[in-house]
Amino acid sequence: MDTSLQDLWVVVTRPADQASGLSTAIENSGGHAIAWPALHIQPIEPSAKTQQFLTKINTYDLIIFISINAVSYGLAALSENHKTLRGLNVYAVGKSTASALTQARVTNVHVPEIASSEGLLTMPDFTEASLQNKKVLIFRGQGGSDTLAKGLNLRGAKTVDYAEVYQRQAANSDPAIIEAHWHQKKLDIIIVTSIAGLDNLFAILGENNQQQLLSTPLLTVSDRVAKYAKQKGFTHQVLVASSAIDKDLITTLQSWHQVREQNE
Repeated sequence: MDTSLQDLWVVVTRPADQASGLSTAIENSGGHAIAWPALHIQPIEPSAKTQQFLTKINTYDLIIFISINAVSYGLAALSENHKTLRGLNVYAVGKSTASALTQARVTNVHVPEIASSEGLLTMPDFTEASLQNKKVLIFRGQGGSDTLAKGLNLRGAKTVDYAEVYQRQAANSDPAIIEAHWHQKKLDIIIVTSIAGLDNLFAILGENNQQQLLSTPLLTVSDRVAKYAKQKGFTHQVLVASSAIDKDLITTLQSWHQVREQNE
């Protein structure tokens, strides 16, 4: 039996319908998963502008998917418009997003070594020489970051459009659950994989729990989210996994837990 996470209490803040795999992996390693969604994800009706982008998908030189949700809802929107990604150059921001694309039988998927918008911009197809006069379509959630689009525009992309296919909402998770685990000393680390999730974590727990939250170790999946967490005031450890894939999160947890036990 795997005991690499023995007695480690981990808060999993992924949306409820996306958390089971990670929670099971934690439990199978001897840990305790506290399912506590910080976000609720739901599809949105594509705007008239997004519909226009989808119907002209074949005119784009590069197609980028920001997240697993962008893949799920983006491919559904394309299907409704009787369009596919066949023959197009497709890029995923991270390994988990790339995996979702390949599982959906999308071919010609490219992924950067570093799972972030900045990592994507280090790829050969995103140099100034390569991007000149290129058209780019980004599948993302409503109101996402403009960091990637700004980088593409600065490097000479002719057009950067957004296909916004889902929205993030604060989940209705009960703060009393987290408060009880803190009180019982059965909460060791929180997994948050996005800035939106981190913001909602703060909003749901409220000011009364802010000091306790900021002193709790945090595990995320990008330097951007880690930097944001530190700006928010996290005073304890902020860990960064190599990707959002379950096994990479588990590997990071195992390494951290091992060092933690040795120091106790």
